[in-house]
Amino acid sequence: MRKKRRQIDMPPSYVIEHLDEAIEKHWVRVHYQPIVRTISGQLCAMEGLARWDDPNWGFLTPPFFISILEQHNLIHKLDAFLIEEVCRNQARVRKAGLPSVPVSLNLSRLDFINCDIFAIVERAVRKYNVPRDLLHLEIVENILTDRNKKIGEVLDRFRAAGYEIWMDDFGSGYSSLKFLKDQRFDLLKMDMAFLKSDTQRARDIIISIISMDKRIGNRTLAEGVETQEQFEFLREIGCEKIQGYYLGRPRPYDETIHNCLEKGITVELGCWKAYYDAIMDVNFLTGHALLLIEYRDHAYHILFANQKSRELFWQGDAERYRQWEEALNTYTQPSMRYLRRGLHRVMLNGEDEELAYPLNGDFVMMDCHRVISYSGRCLLAVDCRLHKIAHEGDLFRPAYFLRNLFYLYDKVATINLTKHEIIELTQPQLRSGLHKLPLGQALAEYAEQSIYHADRKRFAEFFDFKTIPERVAASKLGSIVEAFRTKGADLEDAPHRAHRQQRAGHLLLCRARVGCAGHVALRREVPRAVRPAVRRRGRQHGAALEELHHGLPAAGLLEGQSASLPRRQPEVPGLLRLRFRAGAPGKNG
Repeated sequence: MRKKRRQIDMPPSYVIEHLDEAIEKHWVRVHYQPIVRTISGQLCAMEGLARWDDPNWGFLTPPFFISILEQHNLIHKLDAFLIEEVCRNQARVRKAGLPSVPVSLNLSRLDFINCDIFAIVERAVRKYNVPRDLLHLEIVENILTDRNKKIGEVLDRFRAAGYEIWMDDFGSGYSSLKFLKDQRFDLLKMDMAFLKSDTQRARDIIISIISMDKRIGNRTLAEGVETQEQFEFLREIGCEKIQGYYLGRPRPYDETIHNCLEKGITVELGCWKAYYDAIMDVNFLTGHALLLIEYRDHAYHILFANQKSRELFWQGDAERYRQWEEALNTYTQPSMRYLRRGLHRVMLNGEDEELAYPLNGDFVMMDCHRVISYSGRCLLAVDCRLHKIAHEGDLFRPAYFLRNLFYLYDKVATINLTKHEIIELTQPQLRSGLHKLPLGQALAEYAEQSIYHADRKRFAEFFDFKTIPERVAASKLGSIVEAFRTKGADLEDAPHRAHRQQRAGHLLLCRARVGCAGHVALRREVPRAVRPAVRRRGRQHGAALEELHHGLPAAGLLEGQSASLPRRQPEVPGLLRLRFRAGAPGKNG
């Protein structure tokens, strides 16, 4: 067999004279390098790269033959061939019923000048019936330094037709920011040559670029990733995609897919692209602990936890991390029940909510936001800030007691029978002020919005404020309970409790949580044989309420110290918020 000669000895004319032959005989082939989404670890795209394996000279390096073709205005022939090959392969994959992976291809500045590159791409796409979202086009910023207005116009045509436009080697030129102002890109690719020195200054530059990209609505990809440390750093700061030898070298399509699957990298289905692309709206650089929690398969999963959240919740211990996620999907811990129900509310109604999660004697204030929901999945972003609870006698001590109430009960409010006012004790947030409503109006609105119509008459009789003080005073535990069907999917009976306060003319109104484990459901048809046990459970809750109430400052928690209490807008405008968890079957607890 004839020995192949060295590339260094090859005359440039060989590339020019043999280009057509190399294309025809497939000495030039497309190799594919994987692009992985950092948040899911799935294969979300590939880059198609030209490789020339010559029978006489062996493997020619891309910079060598590409630079020669550009110098002699022949690069458009190579790029047209690559476009054709990528579209042909996409058709092959689709015909086989396999998941299609989008492929990005580089376009040269000369492609826009020496040929109708838009027509070439469209012809190949239509020939093989390839969806346009499976072909992404990469350009380097020096394309836009050309004064030829045609280039910008062609890019606009590509985007209008449905192609994604990526900027390659962002930051390598002298005017990148100018082009971001004048031209819109779907994604910016950064070369990880920035991290070759692995200095803090280099990391700060990358953090700044990613932060800027998110602000202007671009997605980010880092190419040239070679190590696990680089991958972890990029994932931590919110870089959405990575490419590099860490994931795999460019190979033929089937080999690339096989290599990814061997590494446990599955293929992202196209229907989930928009779902995970929505993560670009999340700010990973808040400076706080951040959790991304995904609801799927009827359970909550921690999709991402940054370093601060790992240290805050689990002290970096993987086993604690696993146990915490497992507890989130059970009802064994009151704090986890509270958190789970809060996440469920945000997931269903899409309204942001702040939760107070107890942690080692302190509280973590959790700002919960629904990022996106699709096909049985929901992605929630939880921004966490640790709040240190003060010691005995501090001004925030009332808020500390209130938080305990919210882990026991669903809704809580206090009424002033003298002034005919109801004061909403909304979810603790360490904000000043309380929300007062006229008593009659608030109860009427609550009954209209929450109580099943057939139970409203009993509801009005139970909350007859001419007789309720005497009924409460006559009860052994200082509280009375009645269950009413509340509006919802199952019209479940929700126990409502009226409990006396130390101050004359004041009552605490509570509504039990419905549907969580540990709660003894109150129904009118409770079997007689089990009623004693249910009553005992109700007395325990009543005693707990009494104990918490007596722990509050006697000086007037609900009025005199309102400046130190939290405030939150009602979940539904005008809806009375009553929070509690009681449980006794009879009217007299």
